[in-house]
This record gives sequence, structure tokens and C-alpha cells, in this order.
Amino acid sequence: MGRSNSAKTNQRILTWLSTIDKNYPKPQDNIKTPTPISHRKHFLPSPSLSDQTSMDDAAIPTTPKRPRLANLDDQDATPTVEPPTVRAPVQLRHQSRTGSSPKRYGRKRKAGGVKDDESVSTTTTGTSTSGASSPSKASGIMTTLDLCPEGAEWHPIEPVSQLSSPKLRDFVRVIKRTAGGNGYMPKSFEACIRSASEAAGAAIDFEDFGSHAFVSTAEAEQALSEQPGYLPPLEDVLNIIDRALELQATWDHEAGWSHEVYHPLLASILRHPKASPKPFVDFTVATTASPHPNYIPYGVPSRKVDYFIYFDPSRSHCTTAISPFAIICEAPSVVLDRLDDLRRRTGTATPNPTTFPRLKRAPMVVCVETKKQGAGSHGAELQLGVWHAYQWKFLLAHASSPSALDELAFLPGILIEGHSWSFTASMRQKNGKTAIWSHLPFGRTDSAAGVYRIIAVVRFLAKWVRDTYWPWFAKYILGCDFNK
Repeated sequence: MGRSNSAKTNQRILTWLSTIDKNYPKPQDNIKTPTPISHRKHFLPSPSLSDQTSMDDAAIPTTPKRPRLANLDDQDATPTVEPPTVRAPVQLRHQSRTGSSPKRYGRKRKAGGVKDDESVSTTTTGTSTSGASSPSKASGIMTTLDLCPEGAEWHPIEPVSQLSSPKLRDFVRVIKRTAGGNGYMPKSFEACIRSASEAAGAAIDFEDFGSHAFVSTAEAEQALSEQPGYLPPLEDVLNIIDRALELQATWDHEAGWSHEVYHPLLASILRHPKASPKPFVDFTVATTASPHPNYIPYGVPSRKVDYFIYFDPSRSHCTTAISPFAIICEAPSVVLDRLDDLRRRTGTATPNPTTFPRLKRAPMVVCVETKKQGAGSHGAELQLGVWHAYQWKFLLAHASSPSALDELAFLPGILIEGHSWSFTASMRQKNGKTAIWSHLPFGRTDSAAGVYRIIAVVRFLAKWVRDTYWPWFAKYILGCDFNK
């Protein structure tokens, strides 16, 4: 019985085995061969041509390049970092062709002017933070600033009759007379200069002064002597000329001109020990003074200048008492208290549109921008112009009334290129824009007559700061009452 069952089982197994296909693949045939490792870079999958339109519409901003120092080979620019230039996304380029408004990318704009990587025009080229713009870039910005609500526009300063402000017309005419060689030298200097010019190998030509340079009346000479500052002797002037001519011969950079010529000349006028050890009207290097965002008008780029001419109310005891200036000086402690009250309101802790600590209690008035010989004036004009826009916005924000700015009428500035010194001015217009009147050459540092004309104009500006701007500032910005 047991053997019969076992035989049946074996028969079933044999029958099952006979049904199996004898041509099945070998085991190694089922093993997949591993894919060889490729050392080539793997690229992201590219969309088909039919998907290109959708990619264009994605408007993916490009990554900006790493910021680089601007003008590494140009030592003449006021220190700055050149912002990255960002190529417009595809969508922006399409929208500019179709006329629709582009979207803004990047960080949210700060109060006041444009960011460093934001342009004032419809292009996507960024503006630099200071005076490192090339002449072509500066002129391009200047031509678009009039489109901004609080922008700026440039006009030729001549003919003088076109100037809308009588105060500015009279001011410019005085500078023109000085530039033309009329009545800017004391009579007491005539003999010394004539004698020096007659010496063998003299570095001075008396004929450069002209026949009307020396004042002819005692009253005129007294008026010159009462101006702030100092009239340096001929020897000091000739030293300035020697330095300037050396820098011209070696094509020196802007820093050389500033340290060897401009700074010593300004110091000899405004800081000479024989005039006053601590003058009421003074100057300072301003290359690190940035405008505060609160006072940068919308659309106006951020820039810096080289020097500020300012006044220091704490030094009022060092000056000549001239009405209404004398009234202000009668109570200097009251004036300084008012000045500190202003500092608490400005957001800069200074009476200026900048946090520059050097002028913590000293209002800046005249901006001075310098360029080396042959650098061109467009960059300097842009820097002076936008700083005037900052100044006007600051004064408007803190004046007792908007009409007070009409009483002031204008702000002066000085543009220097190599040997040449020029006068500029600005006025705030009713539409909120700043009109810049530029520029009137008034002196040069390659001749004694030219240097003395520079000295005369700088002293004239210092007199205006002392006798006109300071009383106006005390009345309309600080709120000092002259009638009490």
C-alpha cells in the first residue's frame, strides 16, 4: 500500500517536469549590466522650443555680479564702490517694447532717493554712490533728473540778466567783476607786486593784474579788510603756484591737487593764524560725508563732495560784530540751545542733511567739488547739483515757512578742475525742483593774479555766509527773534 502511493507521487512529479520548457534563459542572462559612470557634467534638461514663450514670461531676475571698486585706475574719484549692473529680466525687456509698466525687483527702496543699484532713468544701469561717474555717465544722469518730481536741472549762468533772482544777479555780478580783474586787491599790495615782477627771472607778471585790480579809495580798501579770512602775502601765493605747476607737469591725480594745492590755499584764506585761530567761517574735508536718506529727493542719486565751507556759532566771539550778526552774538548760549533743539529734530543729530560728525554743531553752507586737470566738469557739476538738492530739502523741512526759502534766494557752490576755479549757484523752484546755474570761472592757480582772484571770491563767499546766510538761518531755521 505504501509502495503504491509512493509510485503514484513519483509519476505525478515526472509528469509535471515533462511540461516545463527546456529553452528557458540562463540565470546570467537576466542580470542587467550596470551603466558606466560618466565623468561629463550633467546639464539641466532644456525645454522644447515650443516652451520658450512660457520661459520668457517667467521673468526670472538674473543674479547680480559681485560689487567691484569703481575706477581702480582712476585715483581722482571721490571714494566710492561701484554698484552691480543688473541685466533686465526678459519680462521687463518685453514690457519696455510693448509700453507696459515694468515691475520693480530688488530690495525695497529706502526713504528719499534711489538705491545704489537703482537708476534715475528708464535704463537698468545703476548709479554709483559718489563721484566716480565717468563724464558720459554723469551727463546721462543729469539729462534725466529733471523728470523726477524733486529732481534737478542745469542752466548756463550767463547771461546774468536771465537769472530770476535779483539777489543772485547782484551776487554773480560782483564775482564777474573780480574775475575780470576789477577792484579785488588792496592798494597797499601794488608796490610789492610791481617790484617782484620787475626782478630778473620773476615768476609773476604785473600786467596779469590789469589796470583796475587795485582799489582806488580808502572806503574800498576798508571794505576789503573787513571781509572774513586773510589775504596771504605774495610769497605764500607763489608757493601755491609752484606746487600747482608741478602737479600739472606730472599729470598728478586729484588727491595730489587736493593735498598740495586746494587744501593749503583754502587754509591760507580761512584759517590763517593772523586772521583768527578759530574762524567763524571755516572749511573741512567732506569726502566721507554721505547724505542722509531723509533728505535725498526721490529719484536723485547719492553723491559726495570734497569740501564743505561752514560756520560755527560757538566761535561767534571771534568775529567782527556786524548787524544783524551782532544781535545773534549777544546771546550765544541761547543760539546754541536752539541749535541743539534742531539737532534733535533732524534725524542726523547735526544741523545738516548728513550725519557727518565733524559738523555736529556747525551748519554747512558751500559745497566744493574738485577734479584733476583735464578730468572734465560733468561729474563735478552732478555732485554739486545733487548736494544742493539735499540742502534745499533739508532747509524746507525745518524752515518756519516755505516762503523763507524765497528770502534766502540761492545757495552758492565752488567747482574746481585743475587750475580753474568756478562759481555755481542753485535756486529752489516753485515746482519743487532744484535749478543749478553753472558755471562762472573766476580764478586760476597758475598765476599770481589768478590766485588772488580766488582769494577775493572765497572771502566774498565767507562774508555772505557770515552776514546773510547765518542771520537767515538763525531767524527761519532756529527761530531766533531779532525784535526782542
